[in-house]
Amino acid sequence: MKGYKALQYENGILRSKILLKNGRDIFEVGIPKQKVETKEDIAFSENGYSFCGTIEEVADCMNILAPLKGRSPVGVDERLFLIDTLDSCVIGSSKHFKAEQIVIEKEITQDEIIQYYLDHPELKPNIREDLWNEFCNDKIQPYVYVKEEKEIEDLIIKNCLRYGQDDLCAQISNDSYMEICEKCIGWQWRGDTRSNMKDYLYLIVRSKLYNGIELNCIEEYHKLEGYENERKSLRLISEYLKKQAIKLYDF
Repeated sequence: MKGYKALQYENGILRSKILLKNGRDIFEVGIPKQKVETKEDIAFSENGYSFCGTIEEVADCMNILAPLKGRSPVGVDERLFLIDTLDSCVIGSSKHFKAEQIVIEKEITQDEIIQYYLDHPELKPNIREDLWNEFCNDKIQPYVYVKEEKEIEDLIIKNCLRYGQDDLCAQISNDSYMEICEKCIGWQWRGDTRSNMKDYLYLIVRSKLYNGIELNCIEEYHKLEGYENERKSLRLISEYLKKQAIKLYDF
């Protein structure tokens, strides 16, 4: 079964909106999520993976039609994705399905969203007309998989709210380096700098996995001790890549 899901895009990572005990769940394009139970007699909020049957149903409850000024770093950058339930059990109704397992297939881009509403004039976007016009006129860059180490550093550093501010940012030139962030005053009195470092480590480990390095041999993975959601997602990537390698070898 196909459907649509909104995810929050921050620091190059796709996360769920719902805050779990260990943080927000991480999603990777093309990597099937771990299978979970879905039962009618379990609280719906504790069941499986949420998604909707149509684009407009996602837009009714998530901020996917926000113009640029309402997105990160000022606000939350929510993106729309096509998902597949991989023949797993699905419960609920079109406005709120729950599946035992899903995989994120691809982003539905700004241009595709606009074209969808043009093709269905009977569907009115669930935002004010002026904001819809802003959304249509903005140039929202599609989700990009960041894989080079220097690209990752630049992304994380320049997404920091303190970046470039006198007396608040430790970076002193255009050649920014992540280790300098550990000297930031925010490291001692705010959690966001540590969160940026956590995201940086995650992206570095992910990049190394795709370059064929064994997970337990990656130093940055061990630095993520205590961040179970990040470690769980990286284990899923590692297991998936191993399975794909076996399939290619067998072929």
